[in-house]
This record gives sequence, structure tokens and C-alpha cells, in this order.
Amino acid sequence: MTVNGLFGALQNAVSGLNAAGTRTAVTANNVANAQTPGYSREIANLASQAGGGVQVASVTRAGDPFQLPLVLTATSAAAAADAQATVLGQLGGTLGTVAGGAPLSNDITRLQTDFVALTNNPAGGPEQQAVIGDASTLANDLH
Repeated sequence: MTVNGLFGALQNAVSGLNAAGTRTAVTANNVANAQTPGYSREIANLASQAGGGVQVASVTRAGDPFQLPLVLTATSAAAAADAQATVLGQLGGTLGTVAGGAPLSNDITRLQTDFVALTNNPAGGPEQQAVIGDASTLANDLH
């Protein structure tokens, strides 16, 4: 074997090791992200070099091209809903209590219960008074 032949063989070996290292790194990334929602695995595509050897031509994602937009849309919708829930929770904490510290929802629940009782007994005086009284309480607490 000549020096040029030996040098060429070593270059081929080095390019193969480099390509194998890149493929190993891509595989490690796939394993590390296997449980990540929306992650699709990557593939290292190899190509032969002019004069011998191999190189990584590209790293592409494997997956359904139609599914990715759906995953992105669902992820952004979930993030938007989470942000909205956070803001509404903060707003409810600020505005959602009455002077006594009870949540406004208690007033609404009492009024709803009174309306159900009034529906069951429309002529009932106590039921009518309960609706009027709890509606007045809710109106006062809203002011």
C-alpha cells in the first residue's frame, strides 16, 4: 500500500467516524426528548463524498407534516388558556370577594337556589322574599 493509499484510507476512516459521531449525537437527542410533547425524532442522512468517505448530508425531522401544525396549534391554544386562567384567577382574587371576605359566587349560588325554590312554588311568599332579599344582597355587593 502506498502512502497516498494509506492516507486515503485514513481519511475515509476519519469521515466515517465523524459521521458516526453525528449520528450518535442525533440518536442521543432523540432519546433525551422521547417524552417531550410534540417532539418528532431526527434522522442523520449520510452521503458519500467525492473521492471516498462519508459525510452527514443533512439532519431532518421524521414525522407527519400534517400533524406538526396541529400540535403547534394545540400547544399555543393550551398556553393561551393557561394565561387566561391565570389572569382570571388574579382578577377573581381582586374583585371576587365582598366586604365580609366571602366570594361573590356565594351570593350568586344563593340567588340561583332561591330561583329554583321559587320555580317549584311560584306562589310561595317565603320563596319570593328570599329571591328579592338575595338579589338585593348581590346588587349591593356588586356596588
